[in-house]
Parts: sequence; C-alpha cells; structure tokens
Amino acid sequence: MAGFTISKRSAAHLIGFWTDCAAGEAFSELLRLRTELVGVRYAALRAGAAPQSELEQAIVDSGIGAYGVLLAIPGTDRIRVMVAGRFAGGRVPEPLQLTRIPEGLWACFTAGGEPGRTMLRLYDLARQEDYDGFFERTGRCAVACFPDGAQADTKCRLLVHVRRTGKPAHGQTKENPQDAGIRREYF
Repeated sequence: MAGFTISKRSAAHLIGFWTDCAAGEAFSELLRLRTELVGVRYAALRAGAAPQSELEQAIVDSGIGAYGVLLAIPGTDRIRVMVAGRFAGGRVPEPLQLTRIPEGLWACFTAGGEPGRTMLRLYDLARQEDYDGFFERTGRCAVACFPDGAQADTKCRLLVHVRRTGKPAHGQTKENPQDAGIRREYF
C-alpha cells in the first residue's frame, strides 16, 4: 500500500481545457478528457510537431497535459475537471482558461505504472486514507501530476488538498507545533 507525504505548497496558476461533471464521475472524466486531448487531438504536438496556431503554441509552452485538476464547484455536487499545464504567461487563447491552485497543505501519493490505472489506484487510496488522523481532505481540490514519457522518473503523483484536524501530528512538539514533518514544495 502506498503511503503519503504532507507538504506545504505555494499557489500556482495553471492553464488548460476544462469541463464539469458530477462528483462521482470526476476522475473518470479527467482520464477520458486527457486521453482525448493529449493522446488523440494534440498527440502530434507531444511527439514534437511544430505548433501551427496560437492555441497550439500555448499548449506546447505550458505543457498542457502534465496536470489533471479536480476543483469542487461550491454549493453543488459538481466538479470542474481540467487538463492543464503551468501557465507560462502571455495571452490565453480560447478555449483555454486559467485557474489558481490554492496554497496550503497537500498530501502527496506516488506510484509507478501505466498512468491511467495508476492514477485511478492513487485516487482510490486518497479517498480511503484516514491521513493518520492528523489531517483531513478539504474536498476543494486534487491535482494529478502525469509523468512525461521523456523523463527518467515516470512516477505518477496525486496531490490532495488537506487541512489539520487539530490533533498533533507525528513529530510535533510544543516548540514546533506547526511544521514538523512538513516539507515546503512547489507545483
């Protein structure tokens, strides 16, 4: 069984394609949308083809497809699903949109394997995890970090936005109540 680490991460701006769906369908919809965009519609760009439009240039510059984002839509049982990359700045061509990933504490689950199946397994683990009783999911956001086939590290990561429950976490003391066992990382 995969464990998790907790890290504090700064906010990040991502750019990408999005849709919304029922909460129970969110992760399956994310994988479907990513396959459609990265594996079919824009596969030539991932294989090194030259961009032919402003939209395609933004896809290449931002690495769209590297992240999958699930954002809760407040007051509904719907989830915003986004296939995204790091916003490189500049104009945002249609139909791309920007989103801000919140700063905060994140539980990181990591595993190797075929990205689709591995991400589903990590998502199931994250939903069932009790976070050692020290943290709980906020339900606001989850970020799937897909591996780039060109990189040596082909591990998938799933980041889940969490908050403290108020119980002292392992390693915390009166002198260091907040940050024991928490690393500072960036998206």
